[in-house]
Amino acid sequence: MADGSVTIEINGDSKGLEKEINGIGSKVKSGFGKISSIAGAALTGVTVAVGGAATALAGLGTASVNSYADLEQNIGGIETLFKGSADKVIKNAENAYKTAGMSANQYMETVTGFSASLLQSLGGDTEKAADVADMALTDMADNANKMGTSMESIQYAYQGFAKQNYTMLDNLKLGYGGTKEEMQRLLADAEKLTGVKYDISNLSDVYNAIHVIQGELGITGTTAKEASETIAGSVSSMKASFDNFLNGSGTIDQVIETGLTSIQNIVNAVGELLPGLIESVANATPQIVDAINQIFPQILNLLITNAPTILSSIGQILMALTQSLINYMPQILTIAMQLIQSFINGLILMLPQIIQMGMQLITQLITGIAQMLPQLIPQAINAIITLVEGLLNNIDQLIDAGIQLIMGLADGLINAIPILVEKIPTIIEKLIQAFIRNYPKMAEAGWNLITKLASGLLQALPKCAEAAGQVFSAIWNGLKELPGMILDIGKNIVQGLWNGISGAAGWLWDKVSGFCGGIVNKIKGFFGIHSPSKLFNEEIGKFLALGLGEGFDDNLGKVFKGMKSAVNFETQKLSANLSTTATNNKTLTANIIVKPGDVYMDSKKVARILTPNMTKTLRGAGVY
Repeated sequence: MADGSVTIEINGDSKGLEKEINGIGSKVKSGFGKISSIAGAALTGVTVAVGGAATALAGLGTASVNSYADLEQNIGGIETLFKGSADKVIKNAENAYKTAGMSANQYMETVTGFSASLLQSLGGDTEKAADVADMALTDMADNANKMGTSMESIQYAYQGFAKQNYTMLDNLKLGYGGTKEEMQRLLADAEKLTGVKYDISNLSDVYNAIHVIQGELGITGTTAKEASETIAGSVSSMKASFDNFLNGSGTIDQVIETGLTSIQNIVNAVGELLPGLIESVANATPQIVDAINQIFPQILNLLITNAPTILSSIGQILMALTQSLINYMPQILTIAMQLIQSFINGLILMLPQIIQMGMQLITQLITGIAQMLPQLIPQAINAIITLVEGLLNNIDQLIDAGIQLIMGLADGLINAIPILVEKIPTIIEKLIQAFIRNYPKMAEAGWNLITKLASGLLQALPKCAEAAGQVFSAIWNGLKELPGMILDIGKNIVQGLWNGISGAAGWLWDKVSGFCGGIVNKIKGFFGIHSPSKLFNEEIGKFLALGLGEGFDDNLGKVFKGMKSAVNFETQKLSANLSTTATNNKTLTANIIVKPGDVYMDSKKVARILTPNMTKTLRGAGVY
């Protein structure tokens, strides 16, 4: 494994991870599906593009897991077949993105398909078999790139040769048919070129003979060349390096390297196509402008009409993405930091070339602009006039934005002053040196510029004088009106405030009186106060009396029973205590029956009334 590689190990079932990532894709596509249904055909392309991006994001984790699983299986097969030389095959596989335009997995899968027969043909020499296998894989890729045959067809042919099946020899497009006799002819031609005898029953000899013929035809080495010089080759190399990065057999530096190569090839191609493209665009400018004028207002109106729905959907999408990404944030941040660091390192290494390319691009751009200036200036003046009118119509908003911009610039400049001060000597030195080197050119250009400007000014002098008079007149008129305008503005402000207060007085009184009256009405309404209060009359007084009456009715029987019981008890006590024995041994029994309802008088008064009669009765009985 190469140093600096990133290995991703997944323990256990990866279905949960795939479900979470696929969930992101479904939510994103669902959200943009709503936008599509509203926006219509104009936004269909955008929706499809975003849906595709979401699908790619959702499949990234799955692709990484699958690629790593394939790598483990392929390495196991290589170790079984090549034993002590397995590391050599694996190293060749890791470099195959440059030599064969293949990922490490593709390389090892192809080698495994014919390695058994190859090892047999070499008497089990694993190291030599590793070299022949690498040669064969490179020849396959070279043939596919040079002859335009699909890699799959070429792989089938090589695997057939391992089984002594030569029917697909014509897939290589080397001028030989798909028969055993044609393979014999290829071996004979290779022998004429090298003087080496090739045996058709020996797979190593067959692969070496094909290598000789491809070299004679100028096919050998095309893959490595195209990987660095053509768009298709460099893109294939970048895809292979990215697959290696996903499974840990490659590094991010390799991805960046192949990516920069692809960009360079694309830039070169664009540079060759750009002149013709510019000419075509220039010829089609009227039709393009007309189409833009027809389409743009419709798209703008569509976006404005559906802006609330679009913004709502975007918010839902962002929330769904945020919720799903939070769980994987530590891993994402780790990988992101590694990517950023590697990208910065690569960018620093490429900085001189990038700057050189940028300077060349700027120089060409300036030259082109200079050549187009005579035609551009009249159009630019019209554009400037339109722009100025628009600026004047929106001057208030621009002033506010300008103030904020200046404040931000001030903060930034204050923070950057120490750095600027430190760099000033170097900047001045370089400016002076450049000025000295280019002084002759600048002097000549300056003189020509002054001459042409002077000539133009002389021709335009009458119009300038007339315009100057109008300008001064406009300025003077504006200044004369300024004091009165200021007074009017101040007066209007004060008057406006007073009018506002005066106009609101009635409204304010209505609100306050209405508020107070509302409170009173609420209280009166609640208690039913109209004189007398209906609430106390109908709901409190009446029902209080009725409640007291019901209380008496419900409890009167209980009170009567209690009183009756008490009277009976006292009567029994009195009857029991009125029994005595006379001194003459005669018993006197006085039974007093107290019936319920009897009325008891004061005891003293009762005694006075009863005593004479009782005394008379006792004496008659001989008690005393």
